Amino acid sequence: MSADNSFNRVNRGDNEPFAIPDSYSRIPADRLLEFQLPAGSIGYETATENATGLVVCFPVSYEESMPLDSPDSLVDYLHSSMNENQGIVEVKNGRCKNGGRYVYYIVKYRREQDDLPDIVGYQLNFNFEVGNTVYFISGSFEEEGITGQRDSIGLMILLNAKEQAGEPADMQTVLETEWFEDPYDPDYKQGFLMNQSESPEFDSIFPAHPLSVARALIGFVIDRN
Repeated sequence: MSADNSFNRVNRGDNEPFAIPDSYSRIPADRLLEFQLPAGSIGYETATENATGLVVCFPVSYEESMPLDSPDSLVDYLHSSMNENQGIVEVKNGRCKNGGRYVYYIVKYRREQDDLPDIVGYQLNFNFEVGNTVYFISGSFEEEGITGQRDSIGLMILLNAKEQAGEPADMQTVLETEWFEDPYDPDYKQGFLMNQSESPEFDSIFPAHPLSVARALIGFVIDRN
């Protein structure tokens, strides 16, 4: 999914099923019909100068939920199912502030466009408990505007740090040997691997980047539910 800025917004009410940031606007239910979602689904959209995000949410049974206590099984599943245009960024589980369990994964992807640069985005799948209910959030966050700044500046920061430490800092060597790596298996070399600028410590430097926006949503939901 990718965000559609043509969505008409509806007012956020007091009946939100769980806490979600005020920067997310509700999408009218009739506009969600095209996604063929379960009854009662709620959609939200958000945007920054460098990202658009589209999120859908609905309750699921425990049988339908991702394994709340087994993130390793999600890593194994993703490694076995991703294609050459996908790569794991993050898989985590834990407990929300109010005690409910959660588990999520972020997978980055690229979509080719004729005669245009690839679109890079981040797919978030997120299950969490609120009371006796498990909710599922599916979100897609894609680059907008000037792209590639996080990657290029992150690479420069890494090279500068290596120089300061007296280590070899040849850009081509770093790109070939250190820059791209699966975060859970260094021997996994397939697909569109995570790069070092996608580590969480870069989120505060690039808060408008789609990955930062996705992680901010996760943090908000965990802290407020």
